[in-house]
Amino acid sequence: MQLVTFGPVIMNDEELEKEISEKFGACKETPKLAVVYLPISADIKKIVKKIKLLTSIPVIGATTGGASFTERGIGMNSVSGGFLCGDEVEVQPLKVMFKDGDYSSVSSDISKKIHPAKGMGHTLFILADAMACDGEKFIKELGKNIPIHWRVFGGFAGDNWTFKKTKVFLDEDVFEGGAVVTYINGGTQVNIGVRHGFEPVPGLKEMRITSSENNVIHTIDDMPAADAYRNELEKYNVIKKGEDILTLFAQFPVGVKMLTGEKLKIRTPMSIIGKSIVLAGSLSTGDKIQIMHGTTESMISAVKEMTGDIVKGLKGAEPRFQFVIDCAGRRMMLGDNYKDQVKAVRIGSSCPMLGFASYGEFAKYGGSLEGFHNTTAVLAVW
Repeated sequence: MQLVTFGPVIMNDEELEKEISEKFGACKETPKLAVVYLPISADIKKIVKKIKLLTSIPVIGATTGGASFTERGIGMNSVSGGFLCGDEVEVQPLKVMFKDGDYSSVSSDISKKIHPAKGMGHTLFILADAMACDGEKFIKELGKNIPIHWRVFGGFAGDNWTFKKTKVFLDEDVFEGGAVVTYINGGTQVNIGVRHGFEPVPGLKEMRITSSENNVIHTIDDMPAADAYRNELEKYNVIKKGEDILTLFAQFPVGVKMLTGEKLKIRTPMSIIGKSIVLAGSLSTGDKIQIMHGTTESMISAVKEMTGDIVKGLKGAEPRFQFVIDCAGRRMMLGDNYKDQVKAVRIGSSCPMLGFASYGEFAKYGGSLEGFHNTTAVLAVW
C-alpha cells in the first residue's frame, strides 16, 4: 500500500490541476481511491469533477473544521488530499443516510453491502455529517454488525466552527444527513491510537446527569444543565456572572467515565437550547461527569505519546503512511501552537501524512468498547 498526498493547495483551477496531475503521476502502485478535505466555502462539485477527470478513480471526502494538512504543512482555506494506492488493495466506498436515528438498520445495511476481501486488514474509514449523526449510537450499532477484529477510524465533517452545516461526498454526490463509509483492505492491519491530554479540573466536583435525551443534557444534579455547568466554571474563576459560556466549551469539555480503564472520554458541548446543553455525542441519564481542561503542553505531550506508542507497536516495521483525525476544538485551543501538535503526530520525515480538523472522531479497534471521541486526536498508521 502507498499514500501519495497532495496539498495543501489553494483553490485555484490552474494550481489545483498542476498539483493533482503531478502527485497522481507520482503513484508507483495502482491508485484506488482519492481522499479529499475541503473548507466549507469550497465549490466541492467543481473540485471533485476536476479530480475525477484527471484520475478516473473514486473520490471521497469531507468539509473541515477549519484546517487540513499533509506532511508539507497546514492549510486553513485550502485543498488537502491523497491517493491511496496498491495493486492488491481492496476499496469499497458506500453512501449511507441516517433516518430518524435508526442506526441499527444503517449499520446492518453497511455489513450486508460490504464484500470483505480475504486475509487480514479489514478497516472501515468513516466520514460523517456532524449535524445528522449521533456518533456514540452509530459506532455502538456498527460494532454489533461487523466482526470484532475489524478496525474503524474516521471523523465528523466540519464547517469552520460555525455549526450550521457540514458536508461529505462520494464522487460528485455532495450531501448532508449521512456518511461515506469506505472498506479498505491492503492485506495488513492498520494500527490505531487515541489520545486527548485532558484531565478533570482540580477542585471541581464530580456531577451526575439527572435528565438527558440522546445528545442533549437537560439537568445535572437536578439543576438546569447550563446553570450547573456555569456554576462550576465560576468556582474555577474562568467566567464571571453574565458572561457567555459558549466560548469556553472547547476549553472546558465534559469528561465521562468509561466502562473500562481510569481515563475519561470527552464529550464537547456544541450549543445551548434553553438551559439544556447539546453535546457532540450522546450520554445517558445517570452518567457521572466532570469538567475537563487541557493545556498546550498536555495536549501536545499526549499526541507525542500516542505517536511513540504506535511506532513501538510496529515492532521495527517501516510505517508506510498515516491518517490523522484531529478535533477542531484542539485547533481552536492551540491557536498558533497547532503546528506543533501536527509536527508531534508526524512519524519521521519520509512518512506521508494526511489529516483534517473534525467535529468528532471515530476509533474502534482490538475489541474496544469505546469508539466515538471528542476533543481527541486519532492516528491510523499502515
